[in-house]
Amino acid sequence: MLPNKTLQDLNALCNRFMGPTAKFPGVAMPPLPFKVDSAAQLGSYLTTMSMLIQRLLPFMQRTGDLLTRESLMTNVNARK
Repeated sequence: MLPNKTLQDLNALCNRFMGPTAKFPGVAMPPLPFKVDSAAQLGSYLTTMSMLIQRLLPFMQRTGDLLTRESLMTNVNARK
């Protein structure tokens, strides 16, 4: 079983970051005309995960930048 709930929670978090008009995932794709097997489920999961990572990258980048500069933004004595 794939951790789909985790992806849904992260998508909801991205939507909160991006504002009230953000909608993800978009319109559902039409169902496949054949029985979905394990490989198709894994492919769907990996596609969703890669889109989610792309959505999170700007926030990860900005957080990394801010954490890198944190020592320059605050007084050293105030951080002790």
